[in-house]
Amino acid sequence: MPQARAMLQQFRPDQDTATFALTGLVERIGDRLSLAFELTGPIHRLRLPSVVTHPERRQGLWEDTCFECFIGAQTASAYWEFNFSPAGHWNVYHFDDYRQGMHPEAAFDGFPMEMLPLRKAMRLTVDIDLKKLKLEGRPIRLALSAVLVAATGEKSYWALVHGGDKPDFHHPAGFRLEL
Repeated sequence: MPQARAMLQQFRPDQDTATFALTGLVERIGDRLSLAFELTGPIHRLRLPSVVTHPERRQGLWEDTCFECFIGAQTASAYWEFNFSPAGHWNVYHFDDYRQGMHPEAAFDGFPMEMLPLRKAMRLTVDIDLKKLKLEGRPIRLALSAVLVAATGEKSYWALVHGGDKPDFHHPAGFRLEL
């Protein structure tokens, strides 16, 4: 069972959210990808949406606190963007190439997701069926990222690496994990 654990880095560590630590954990179990984001720090200083009973596909999740995973085959330029809100809402987009040909991915109608808010930490876990992406048995590359929104409304951008003068979660350099 290939797995990876990585610390995400804040784009501008001088922001108020620099007191947080964000870790991504990924494990590939057969044709399933198990993903967890662990955030530690003063959680009460974040604007977090309330967990909903009936999560649904939603647009613009990155405009609020949101955890993201980008997945592509190691030998292809196409990739998928997965957005997960702490409320339970989600979305998936397919891209033909770097920021090109974006369209909603219809293969998914929901995800087994769990959000555990704690006093000084939170953990969001989700499973992704790689068969729906036709990636079963194929080596994949991944990028992990997040947008955290402080109670003040200030946004911070987190990724495995930041390769430019502004946050760009789609940048190929961010696809650092291979399973």
